[in-house]
Amino acid sequence: MEHAANKFAPWGFVKKLSFRFCFLVFVLYVFFNPNGFIPYIDYAYGYYIKPFQQFVPWVGKHILRLSYDINTFTNGSGDTTYDYVIILLIFFTATVGSLLWTAIDTRRKSYNTLYYWLTVVVRYYAAFTMLNYGFYKVFKLQFPNPSLNRLLEPYGKSSPMGLAWTYMGYSKGFNYFTGFGEVITGLLLLFRRTTLLGAILGLVVAGNIMAINYCFDVPVKLLSTTLVIMSLFLLLQERKRLVDFFITNRQAAPASRHIPKFKKKWLNISMVALKVLLIGYVLFNDVKDASDALKQYGDEAPKPALYGIYNVETFVKKT
Repeated sequence: MEHAANKFAPWGFVKKLSFRFCFLVFVLYVFFNPNGFIPYIDYAYGYYIKPFQQFVPWVGKHILRLSYDINTFTNGSGDTTYDYVIILLIFFTATVGSLLWTAIDTRRKSYNTLYYWLTVVVRYYAAFTMLNYGFYKVFKLQFPNPSLNRLLEPYGKSSPMGLAWTYMGYSKGFNYFTGFGEVITGLLLLFRRTTLLGAILGLVVAGNIMAINYCFDVPVKLLSTTLVIMSLFLLLQERKRLVDFFITNRQAAPASRHIPKFKKKWLNISMVALKVLLIGYVLFNDVKDASDALKQYGDEAPKPALYGIYNVETFVKKT
């Protein structure tokens, strides 16, 4: 690939060290939580994650000295002790790794090309996550109508998460509002020209999700916090322009980004084609999966023959 590093000033020590740390954190997080980032990656995840599902419980027992064994791994029910230990290992590895990287790589002046590809990984990971959750709200799957059990439960016995789910599930319009907010954010993050707008909207949308998760004790705090951090990371490269526009009332200069290109034209065309196919595949599958799930267990799922609440006055048992 062609490099245009000579067009940019050399990076300072702090900037290079910070980049190395962020690079390792984000790459490791995606590795341990692929979240459907790449088609069929979850199948590969099922194989390469097995050694870590043995190593993490060992860390919890022999190093962290937890009073209980770690036997529940990442699942769709929320954050587990395993997930928190993984985060601890990610930060420990990133800290040690960035220091070793700094000690070994002393001659490099900047990481413009690697920084570009890291932003691509962050953009697509955040985008696909937003699209997945967004369509599940648009199709009203994440927050269904309050169930009979929920409606019969005394209000004072509701859990904080139960209150949040009832509040969100009551209004189809509010599901559309929040769902399309995530979908639009995801679409904006998929393209370089709209990344800044997508990151700003993503910070608002993910920040609201994170606030709900923390304030109503919804056990998906790690992913929502990561999406906020990713949005901030994408905004970091535009910090001067944002300050000029929003705070100092100065003219914001045009964005100056290092966009690496392959020397061979057919490779660049192939990358564009691959991007189109990938986005089309993800959008089609998200919509199809949400549509199918709506009819299986969503609000449009068929109700049992005796669905409802009854006051039985007469009961006849046939012999």
